Amino acid sequence: MNSLDTIEELNSTLLGSPSGGNVTGYGELKYFTLGNIPITISYSTKYFELIKCYEKDSLYPDISIPQSYENFENGIDAEIQWIMQNK
Repeated sequence: MNSLDTIEELNSTLLGSPSGGNVTGYGELKYFTLGNIPITISYSTKYFELIKCYEKDSLYPDISIPQSYENFENGIDAEIQWIMQNK
């Protein structure tokens, strides 16, 4: 949702890898507790379609920057490096 806000409000460019989550789905949770068992149940009360008719499985960046374990291990942020090189 924050990525979509930056696109709309700031005309931003997304860098990195897919979000891993769809831009549509259920949310706004409510809860109840079962009477005789100490279990709390959550359920969605709203369906969100943040991008109309979006059929992809994830939010994809405008510029794909792959992640690697080697970068992680060495404390390298590939997205920040890309930004610094492409100012």
